[in-house]
Amino acid sequence: MRSRTRDLIRAEGEGVLQRVSVQLSTAGLSPAQSEGLAQALEPAQAAETGVLWMALVSADGRILTDAGDPGSLSELPPQPGALVVGKGRARLMVSLPSPRSEQARSGPGAPPVDTRRAPPRLVIDFEPTLARDLQTRTERAMMASVVGAFVLVGLALWSTRARTRIEAAERELARTRHLASLGQMSAVLAHELRNPLTALKGHAQLLVEGAEPGRKQRRAERVVRNVERLQSRMDDLLSFARSAEVQRMPVTVRGPIEAAMEGLDASRFRIEGDVAGSFPLDAARMAQVLANLMSNALQHAPEESSVEVRIHRSPDALVYSVRDRGPGVPEDQRERIFEPFVTGRQQGTGLGLAVARRICELHGGTLTMAPAEGGGARFTARIPEV
Repeated sequence: MRSRTRDLIRAEGEGVLQRVSVQLSTAGLSPAQSEGLAQALEPAQAAETGVLWMALVSADGRILTDAGDPGSLSELPPQPGALVVGKGRARLMVSLPSPRSEQARSGPGAPPVDTRRAPPRLVIDFEPTLARDLQTRTERAMMASVVGAFVLVGLALWSTRARTRIEAAERELARTRHLASLGQMSAVLAHELRNPLTALKGHAQLLVEGAEPGRKQRRAERVVRNVERLQSRMDDLLSFARSAEVQRMPVTVRGPIEAAMEGLDASRFRIEGDVAGSFPLDAARMAQVLANLMSNALQHAPEESSVEVRIHRSPDALVYSVRDRGPGVPEDQRERIFEPFVTGRQQGTGLGLAVARRICELHGGTLTMAPAEGGGARFTARIPEV
């Protein structure tokens, strides 16, 4: 027990002794008298002084007489002024006045006192209420501090998470607005250019058909090819502008893959995983996602290698993954490749992956990229079930 608490208990015990001495003096009794001990205990307990037990102890440690309940404390203080503390009680020993002092106080006519014997010592047991209350208040204060600390930590974590969610929501809102603006601009641009390009392509095809084989015909054919390339880019712009809605209905999980392989070299693909059953999807939009991923994989993979297309069903989602064995994507580009108009190809618009991710998000899912084990890249589209 800490010394400060013991000092408090000792001070409380000395106060109890003082009150008991006053009661004995009022009754005209001496603490050294056994009858005085018994007569003093009852009023001391009635006055709620905290006294539980009193005893007269000889100098050699024998209990001469006692009154009250000694409780579970079996140890006597070794010397006057010593304190023994137990559970819910404390024991204090004090010296009583010497026989000469007792004789002097008794006055003339009192029976003689044997001055050859050492005076007995008074031992009292008392309940240290002040120390107990202090300890209780200290424990409560500590508990309140601990609870307060946990509350503050919880509030800090909640505040941090709330702020993170708010910042993420703000970023997503800004991104959505940005995509909407780009989509509107792309739609206007695509519609404005579609008719002139169609007319240009028609005239160029007429030139090809009417020209004699030779230099002029080759130039006209080049114009047709470039117009077709521009029309393909216009289709990308329109796809980006239309990527704001999906219509989900049950379709076979293999259906979007088969649709995506149209126009691609099917022999280069290896389909793996659970291809049975159906799943609620916008089949045309998901085929657009897979066509983009599979086309990119063919462009980046070595000619002799195959592209792995894997289907995985979980209890709450459908997962498509496309893995190539190409050079992979630099770490600092792994998120930027999903931004509109960001491309690593000279002939690309940078809209394919942006549209693909947007379609996955409209399904409530995600489109991510990670390095594949053994080289290459793996794109994973995860679509939750509704």
